[in-house]
Amino acid sequence: MARQEVSEYGIDAEWRNLYIDGEWRESEYGKTITVTDPSTCETIATVPDATEIDVDAAYEAAAKAQEKWKQTSPACRQEIIQEVLVLLEEYSEEIIDLLAHEAGGVRAMGETSLHLASDQAAEAATLPRRMKGEHVASNIPDKENIVEREAKGVVTVISPWNFPLNLSMRAVAPAIAAGNTVVLKPATNTPIVGGLLFARLFEEAGLPAGVLNVVTGRGSEIGDRVAGHPESDVVAFTGSTSVGRQVSATAGENLAEAAMELGGNNGHIVTAEADIDQAVDAAVFGSFVHQGQVCISINRHLVHEDVYDEYVEKLTERAESLPVGSAHNPDIHLVSSRSKR
Repeated sequence: MARQEVSEYGIDAEWRNLYIDGEWRESEYGKTITVTDPSTCETIATVPDATEIDVDAAYEAAAKAQEKWKQTSPACRQEIIQEVLVLLEEYSEEIIDLLAHEAGGVRAMGETSLHLASDQAAEAATLPRRMKGEHVASNIPDKENIVEREAKGVVTVISPWNFPLNLSMRAVAPAIAAGNTVVLKPATNTPIVGGLLFARLFEEAGLPAGVLNVVTGRGSEIGDRVAGHPESDVVAFTGSTSVGRQVSATAGENLAEAAMELGGNNGHIVTAEADIDQAVDAAVFGSFVHQGQVCISINRHLVHEDVYDEYVEKLTERAESLPVGSAHNPDIHLVSSRSKR
């Protein structure tokens, strides 16, 4: 019986190298990080543990490639993003499996993430032809002002672990489409689907060397260098408010533009006239979808005293009925289905 070939996009593929200046290379000192499946606690992969030397190399490559990349024709940039979109569909099963192994997401979460990432790539593919300037009147006689849209330069993307695929794509694809180069630092827990996967996708799509560079490593060791690198012009960060404050302050030291998506504390309001069953349905989904690991999840339930007891009783009953288990178990869903009345 022939040995089944391992997909280069699967969890069993080779993920032990950084992607810098169009090359797959070991970290400076050859150190690695073990990646664990959060739903089984099993070791699933080994990725590079980058150093500040590696970070510097990534930014050097991005800075060197940026001038030529921003002058690349809109059609060329559009074609590459469109090819990434094709590859997302081609390798959809491997990517959904990666999300299950790294992020502990059930299949529905993986499918949703893939759908969002595809939408983001499709929208980004329209950007190269939409970067139009304009002529506007001047206050000086016989003069006119010409307004042009230009790439910002080198964009730093620091992506999170809860939705690593679509939240990385949301920043990476538009930045590249608009003529910027990127240094992507994924979360330590999801370095493959949030980082190295992107290197593989864009490399296969034909992206020139240096336009996208991916460094995996611990934020405690390279985070400040990534957020505060002098070659960075924009820092896009998704994560907690406390870390976001630090990232934004570090970026500001170089006058880099900070684009932050931080944590929330969202309320679910249940009035006295509310349909309690519908309110509980919304509460269960809003609080427990993807194990509650969503920045816009419900954190507070504000319930009118007239319906408080009924609401608490029904919400508790539904919460206790939620299935628990490995993300690889097909019987485990995003949330339990609504009980029949």
